[in-house]
Amino acid sequence: MTGRGVVAAGHPESAAAGAAVLRAGGNAVDAAVAAVLTSFVSEPLLTGLGSGGYLLVVPPGGEAVLLDFFVETPGRGRDLSDRAPLRAVTVDFGDATQVFHAGAASCGTYGTPAGLAAAVAGFGRAPLAELTAPAVRLARAGVRVTPMQVAMVSAGIANGGVVMRPYLINQVLSADLQTIDRTSPERLGTAVSSQTAATLTQMLTAVVDQGTGTPAKINGVQVAGKTGTAEQGNGKPPHAWFTAFAPANDPKVAVAVVVEDGGNAGNEAAGGRLAGPIAKAVMEAVLNQ
Repeated sequence: MTGRGVVAAGHPESAAAGAAVLRAGGNAVDAAVAAVLTSFVSEPLLTGLGSGGYLLVVPPGGEAVLLDFFVETPGRGRDLSDRAPLRAVTVDFGDATQVFHAGAASCGTYGTPAGLAAAVAGFGRAPLAELTAPAVRLARAGVRVTPMQVAMVSAGIANGGVVMRPYLINQVLSADLQTIDRTSPERLGTAVSSQTAATLTQMLTAVVDQGTGTPAKINGVQVAGKTGTAEQGNGKPPHAWFTAFAPANDPKVAVAVVVEDGGNAGNEAAGGRLAGPIAKAVMEAVLNQ
């Protein structure tokens, strides 16, 4: 039995769940399953129980075993001429596009739940309930985000669904004020379609016009925003959040504000009341330059 192991995952929480299982005496299959289950909570845009996949297991001193729990297509093997038509849909990922074909014939039965259960039953060491615990904890407590990440969400919606890479330095000047280097905007990818971004903008504008975000209103400027109250549990006061962009119809600035511990306002803390005015002040400062 080795005392070392490595867990690679798409999110720190997913990797941490697998590493914790290894430290507790679980094997590699246990760690992989725990990480995958946790990824359903920490990486919901990329994965979930409604999916399929493969798991390659190499037992000590044994031959490799491939568990195939990929999506099963009902009606597979039937005459293709009897198949329902498929519609080509092009998805823009920012740096690449891919064509998918959707329709009744593309529907499938996901196999991930059965596959993970089979992996634990056949090769695991820890009970499935223990491997599910990190995901359950995260689902109840939530996955932490930073103000920068939340600001990028607002900026992506403001930018028609396109998310840009954030940067701190616009340009570097020499002693005689000549430009040495300048940062060029870089596209990270497309989070949602322009139509979805437009719909979200309408909803966020309503939040500020007549909802919980009214403290962020700016005279003569339409603001799109969203309030948030993040519970901490254990009797601690919640964090008050507010994120916004303006002008809603021609965005120039996106912000995210968090007032930790609700600004000592106790359980009555609300994102709009506490963080909204701060966001308003920041946006006004930028727009009035």
